Amino acid sequence: TALWSAGNSGNIKAVKLLLDNWADAENADAQGNTLLLDSARQGHDEIVALLLSHDAKLQHQNREGNNALILASQYGYTKITQQLIQAHAELDQKNNKGDTALINAIREGNIAVEVGWFRGTKCYLGSIERKMGSVVIQNREVVCRRTAD
Repeated sequence: TALWSAGNSGNIKAVKLLLDNWADAENADAQGNTLLLDSARQGHDEIVALLLSHDAKLQHQNREGNNALILASQYGYTKITQQLIQAHAELDQKNNKGDTALINAIREGNIAVEVGWFRGTKCYLGSIERKMGSVVIQNREVVCRRTAD
């Protein structure tokens, strides 16, 4: 579609014009990717922000179960990761492999994403909120280690 073409090329003005004229931001490709997922995977932070301002569905998952947060963290896009978290993306949503965005970020070695999430912030593991110290993965689960306050 015209919206996908504009989004994939990073043309923010065209994306805005199309969204303002009722283009369907939730239209998905054969793999179940919406423009939000694709933009998060490609690092188009301005387009992600624009889609979020047009109420793009944060929790939408493609056929592999990946959402925008999982993809942004997997590819190391810290700014997009922060945008999605601030828009209240679910931190514990898992893909078809059982991986969360945090696990993907750590596995891919995206330390900037990991540090951006956890240094001086809070960690949400399921419904448990904890102050972060350091993070390790044990059996696909994130383990928080507390630091002195």
